Amino acid sequence: RSQQDHIYKIGVSQCSVGIWRSKVNNEMLAAQHLFDQDVDVDIVDCYDQSDDQIRQIDSLVAAGIDLLVVAPNDYKIAPALKRAKDKGIPIVLFDRMVESDDFTAFIGGSNVAIGELAANYATQIAAESEGHNVLEIAALQNTSPARERHQGFETVMKQHPEVNYRCIISNWDDNDTRNILKKEIEEGRIPDAVFCHSD
Repeated sequence: RSQQDHIYKIGVSQCSVGIWRSKVNNEMLAAQHLFDQDVDVDIVDCYDQSDDQIRQIDSLVAAGIDLLVVAPNDYKIAPALKRAKDKGIPIVLFDRMVESDDFTAFIGGSNVAIGELAANYATQIAAESEGHNVLEIAALQNTSPARERHQGFETVMKQHPEVNYRCIISNWDDNDTRNILKKEIEEGRIPDAVFCHSD
């Protein structure tokens, strides 16, 4: 086959499910038809299980993909990315990073800056209240967005000793977040501003 007849295979490894991730998946599937070149997009999901994501990445590589797109579940998947890179496969990380240089490009937000912006806004709200209470309900610290948002938020909070700042580590589950906030209110710790990582 000529280079022009080659069907490019793109393997996509999603870390989780949700409305936003479904939209991203649908956009990637739609985009495969936008170019003159034939492209085949194969999307798999590990449902928040890093060991499954490692197996899925290895399987995509074994299937002969030309490009790997990954939203890492957590840092544990770095060895699978190295194996893909060692086979010469370009790797695009999106939304989340890994503690490794074994990728070609990253697409995602500036999460430290997001945390800083949220903290600056929270301190403004707290300054206008009687209690000056700010609560951060952070996500589990095993992903780069959660760690970086918390880092940015906490850095700004440390510059404002007049603010009563508390941080509680939660997960991405909105029911857990609701329960934490309900308990805080019931125990008399009513925040004036809440920065919550959960969707």
